[in-house]
Amino acid sequence: MGVLLSVKGDSMQPSLFDGDIVLVDRTKHEIVNGSIYAFVDGDQGARVKRLRIFGDTVIVLQSDNQNVADEERSGEDINTISQNIIGQVVWSGHCW
Repeated sequence: MGVLLSVKGDSMQPSLFDGDIVLVDRTKHEIVNGSIYAFVDGDQGARVKRLRIFGDTVIVLQSDNQNVADEERSGEDINTISQNIIGQVVWSGHCW
């Protein structure tokens, strides 16, 4: 089952742009290193980021925009991210 979400912000450019529509596959919760996921991140709400896992100790929320810093999470924050994954982004659409 999939859900469509609208992207807000420029942190995932050039892969995803502000206003793009993404299709999130809600059956894909297991993190495949380097893939893009939608997830709920506490008070920040729903987010879309590329997830990178380094062992069992670190997860990096990677922005494709080189001007936006990546976010490193460790400890209990890894579980918080992995348990709140909405699904994997499997398609995106861009209006010109």
